[in-house]
Amino acid sequence: EYADIYVPEAPLVDHFEDADDIQSWAVPYVEKLRLSGLMAGDANGNFLPSKTANRAEVATLTMRFLPYMNDVNIDI
Repeated sequence: EYADIYVPEAPLVDHFEDADDIQSWAVPYVEKLRLSGLMAGDANGNFLPSKTANRAEVATLTMRFLPYMNDVNIDI
């Protein structure tokens, strides 16, 4: 849970073809992103943990995340 956004507990990542390349500390976070539908990997089923996200990928992630922000009050 972060900023009043509930994300269910996640099992180990085994969905991605390159799951062994994901660092162990990141595994639960990557799986939560996958289960929430925020990240799905590439067309070949890879997460590509060493790849830098491009502008289109960041825009897609942002658009997928916005519905989670409906009920969040953040004071800036």
